[in-house]
Order: sequence, then structure tokens, then C-alpha cells
Amino acid sequence: MAGEPGPLSRVRRRMRALFGGQGDEAAANRAALALARSLRDGSTLEEGETLVERLTSFLAASLRLDRAPATSAVLDSFADLLGTLRPHYASALRSVELEGRKVRDFADEAGITVSNGGVRLFRARAGLRRRLLEALAFCPRHESHLCECDPETLDAD
Repeated sequence: MAGEPGPLSRVRRRMRALFGGQGDEAAANRAALALARSLRDGSTLEEGETLVERLTSFLAASLRLDRAPATSAVLDSFADLLGTLRPHYASALRSVELEGRKVRDFADEAGITVSNGGVRLFRARAGLRRRLLEALAFCPRHESHLCECDPETLDAD
């Protein structure tokens, strides 16, 4: 349907609402930039830690929020962005990140080796990070990471 916001726009709006709820646009932009930098760095997850947990912790700490709204924002954003990834990457993320299954169980179900399952999950997380970075792209027109612009069209100007 024409006029429906794309997944990147929905994530950007959700993050704008979450960050913007702090009432200080400059602080919200700094927090969004910090999130984008942490995603870009792609730091290694701790043993047993999921990307959902890492992002939730970051949002809760940087925005001084309870974990519930941060978790909800991250999970809703994941749901929006899974459809933008290759199906086998989306399946890996859904299984391990959202359903909390072990990589071994995901690999068995997918009919691949545990090593291949780990590689697939690594690449899926990298793809998801790229999509989140696209959703938080800097808008030079508004000098903001959280403006109302559609992230899919920011480079078109």
C-alpha cells in the first residue's frame, strides 16, 4: 500500500519516540549517535549474551529507562527489520535472539553444522546492525539522527 512507512522508517519513529521522550532533543541525538557508534563498532557479545540484551541494556542505561520500554522498542525493531534480511539470516536471528535457543539447536533444525550456524548468526547480526544503522542515519538537512525524514530517502537529496 502506497504511503505505508517502510521498516527503517518504523524503527526510526520508534527510536525517536523512545529517545525523544526525554524532552531534550540534543541529549536524544547524542544518545542516538552513541547507539549508532556502538552498533558500528560491532563489539563482540559476551558468552550467552544476545544482541537484544546488549541493545536493551544500552538503551536502558543511556536513557535512564526501565528495561521494559527499552526491551519493547528493541523487540519491535527486530520484528520490523527481520523481513529486510535474507530468509536464512532472519531464521537464525528469530531462533537464537528472539526465541532464546542455542546455536546448536538452531543448526540441527536448519540441517547445518554448528560451525556454519555460528557463522550464519554472526552474519545475520551484522546485517541487522547495518539495518539499524540505516534507520538511525544522520539527516544533514535537520542535523539529526531522529528527524521525521524517511531513512530510505536520506541519500537522495
